[in-house]
Order: sequence, then structure tokens, then C-alpha cells
Amino acid sequence: MDTEFLLSIKALPDCNIFNESTLNEIKLFFKESNIKYVKKNKKNNNVLKNSNFNLKKNKVSNKIIFILNKLSETNIDNIIIEFIQSIKIDTIDTYNNIIENIFQKILKDSKFISIYCEFFIKIIKYNYIKYKFEPTYLFNLIDIFIEDYNDKCENDRLVFLSFIVNMEKNNFLQKNIIKYISSIIINLKLIPDLKFWFNYYNLNKDCLKGFNIKNTRDKLIYQSIFENNTNNTKKSQNNDSKIIKINKIDIFKNQCENIIEEYNYMNLNDDIIFFIENECCTDDYKFDFIEYIIKQYISKKKNNILELFEYIISNNIINQNIIKNVLIKINKSTNSPNIDKLTQSLKKNNINININI
Repeated sequence: MDTEFLLSIKALPDCNIFNESTLNEIKLFFKESNIKYVKKNKKNNNVLKNSNFNLKKNKVSNKIIFILNKLSETNIDNIIIEFIQSIKIDTIDTYNNIIENIFQKILKDSKFISIYCEFFIKIIKYNYIKYKFEPTYLFNLIDIFIEDYNDKCENDRLVFLSFIVNMEKNNFLQKNIIKYISSIIINLKLIPDLKFWFNYYNLNKDCLKGFNIKNTRDKLIYQSIFENNTNNTKKSQNNDSKIIKINKIDIFKNQCENIIEEYNYMNLNDDIIFFIENECCTDDYKFDFIEYIIKQYISKKKNNILELFEYIISNNIINQNIIKNVLIKINKSTNSPNIDKLTQSLKKNNINININI
């Protein structure tokens, strides 16, 4: 069984992220690629024309998205096991489909990029050890993105650079990727990219001097690249704790969005319970989650959200005092008549509340 195999290798010391020999083998593919994309003649592939294959591909893609939506810092190993149990990787086409879906998810959902990259590497490692599937397709996707790099919008480029940083930081990519990416963005004179890349790796900025920048915004960013590194370090240290707090809030908000999006599609109460038990570890997180649910109901008026709210109340999944405080807070900021339906749900469960405090 795939899950048993994963668990059996988990304890081996030579299977932490990537053992050296496996890592070197995979790096060879990256090295051979050298991040130079060569267009090849397209070959007719009868499999792609097969409607059953496309149906299977779409089904796998949906499963991947739903599973990734549950991913957090605290449950990576559990989600990997669920991933292996839920998705049968029986062909290289299926494996490539998985790689593409995770890669695209990373580019679209950048707030979780470090978690996704850690998950991605472990999935690649598992499939290499289990099936000898090589991540060649991932390198092709990287090549293609770089070939079209100048045509991408700024946000997409910066997310891609963050992806490369995370993969390199986890020893999936060789250090020479730093120099290669540097040469690309220097040649293209993409100022926001240069600032991100050179500041992150603390690279020598002499090669960036003398640029003729006309765009006002780019000119200001360009000038900031050469600001005193000591001052920047002090500012960075002072802001670190604030950034960490903001990131945690953003990550939890995204988790709430993902789990409710999944609930809207599948209406699975068990997934909600799992989320509350594993991700809402404090009363503050429970408060934020029930607040998100209530606001979703008020704004979108979906009956299934009301049913979810009633389910949480009737099963005492979240303390009633937390729910009361959320309703009082929301009532102060909105006069929506939908709040009455929520309070009625409380009363049906013998919970009295005066929201006009």
C-alpha cells in the first residue's frame, strides 16, 4: 500500500527531504536543462484525444486542488498521506498533471508558497523513490516560464522568483540558479525583480549601476536598491515581528476561504470539524473562523452556510460565548436582516442572546 510505503521510509535517515544521491540525480536533470527551453516539434498524441483520459485528468486536478486547500504548516505529513491515498499515480501523464497543478497552484496562491514548496518536494521525492518518476516536467515548466519571462506581469514574475528561492533554499535547485536568474533580470532591466532578487541573496550591486531609468516608479525602486544596507537591516529587524503577525493572519484567512470554498462544493461537515480541531487551535482562531462564516452568509445568503452555522451550534463545536461575541461585533458594523436568522438558530438550540449590547 502506498501509505504504508511512505511511513516505512519516513524514519530512514537517508530520506530527509532528499538523500544526497537522489538529490544529485535529480539535480542532473536540472543541470542538463540549464534553464534553456528548446521548442520541440509537437507530436500527435492519441491519448490526449481520448475523452476518458481528459475526464480522468480533470478529476485528478479537482482532487489536487481540494487537498492543497487543506494544507498548513501543522499538517503537511497528514496531507501527504491523504494525497497518496486519494490520487492514484499510475502513469507518467498523471504524474505530470500533478506537477503542473501544484506548480500553477503555487503561482496563484503565493501566500502559502513556502508550505506548498515543502509539500511539492516531498511529493516529488516519494514518487521518485517509489516509481522512479523524474521531475523533468517541472523543469520544462520552469524553462517555459523563463522563456516568456519578459511577457509576464510583475506580480507573476515576483511569485515565480519566490518559488525559485524556496526550491533553492530547500536544496532542490543548485546554487548556480542564482547567477543564472540574475543575468536574465539584469539583461531585461526589470527593476522590481532586481530589487527582490539582489536584496534577498545580498548580491553585489555594482553590476546594477548606470541604468538609465525613465519610469518614475522604477526610478524610485532603483534608487532604493542602493540604500545603506545597514539601515535596511535595522528596518528589516524592526519590522520582522510585524510581518510575521500579518503573514499569520493572511494565511489563516486564506485557509478559511479555502475550506469554505470546498464546503460550498462538497458540503462535508467532517472536513469543517477537522479544520476547527486542527487549525483553530485557540479561541481567537475560532472567533475569526466563525466570523468569516457569518460574514459569508450575510454577503452571499447561501443556505448551506446557514446550515453549517446551525450544525456548529447544535453540535457545540465552537463555544457558544465565542459565537455570541462574534454576532455582537458584526451587528455593530452592519444592520443586515440576515443576522436575525442567525440569532433564531441560537434560540432554537436554547442559546439566548441580546445582540444589541
